[in-house]
Amino acid sequence: MKAFVTGSTGFLGIQLVQELVKAGWEVTALHRASSDLADLKIIPGIKFVVGDVTDRTSLEKGMPHNIDAVFHAAGSVLPLPHDQEFTRYAVNQAGTRHMVETALKQKAQRFIYTSTVLTYDFARGGRVTEEFGPYQGVDAYMRSKALADVEVANGVSAGLDAVFLHPSAIFGAYDKATWSKLFLEIQRGLPLPFAPPGGASVAHMRKVAQTHVAAFHRGRRGEHYILGGPDVTWFDVVQRVARLLNRPGARWTLPSGLFLLYGYVEYYLSTWLGREPTMTPHIAETLRHTILSDSSKAIRELGYEPSSLDEMLTDCYQWMVATGRLSARPQEGKPKSS
Repeated sequence: MKAFVTGSTGFLGIQLVQELVKAGWEVTALHRASSDLADLKIIPGIKFVVGDVTDRTSLEKGMPHNIDAVFHAAGSVLPLPHDQEFTRYAVNQAGTRHMVETALKQKAQRFIYTSTVLTYDFARGGRVTEEFGPYQGVDAYMRSKALADVEVANGVSAGLDAVFLHPSAIFGAYDKATWSKLFLEIQRGLPLPFAPPGGASVAHMRKVAQTHVAAFHRGRRGEHYILGGPDVTWFDVVQRVARLLNRPGARWTLPSGLFLLYGYVEYYLSTWLGREPTMTPHIAETLRHTILSDSSKAIRELGYEPSSLDEMLTDCYQWMVATGRLSARPQEGKPKSS
């Protein structure tokens, strides 16, 4: 079997490529010219292709004809300066349109698309299922991903055999820029007087990557699958990471409105000072909600197996220590199961 993977150097992409190669696939990995390929080059047998989802010509040159599967995992996720938020639409919406059109032109057999649970209207309340309507807000990331879902749905109408996967908040190895920052802040002894007010049904990246491969074999054409896991609060996550590192955790949970205000103040203050923000309005908007989701459809149809929060955090911690991103504590802790 042969696969074409976008977002191959990212948090999900690296583990997806690992799982594909482990299962005997031949992988063509799309990457930008500036991408760090160190983690991929140690995986045997990968073919590398330079390109960008915003450049349709590069996709047409890079995507093999009649490929068995396209795994579209590329996306604009990380914090951006306020004046660059428009690029989320260029990457997430237009980039997905380019991928869909190229997959149709190149006659790809299947198209496995990485969406997010945030494309659903979680603000209506209740546990999110695949029956929820689309996100209705104005956040650039969530809105652009919801519009990307529409692009893939249009592709399905045009004959594309696509499967939608909607991961929740994800923890695990190869996290270089999201929750791994929490480990670094806590180990450096930075004061964490409060934790975000929300929570989520969280997912383990390794299991998410494995389920992408399973979706090729078992996913139904045009169907959506939520990939969540155990329900946790962000306060609990902070406390467990602190326990894992033998450091003090947060003292309290900040109220929702104040936490959103903190996101704006920290973001614009950091922009003015020329430093990387530790919080943004987009992240604060997400973390102040409790976004619980139902993974039963993915469990039933794809064989998805959620992990415990302890397993996810330990996976991230061990990878960070092994790669020198984090110092091992003299007396290593381990989060206790709840």
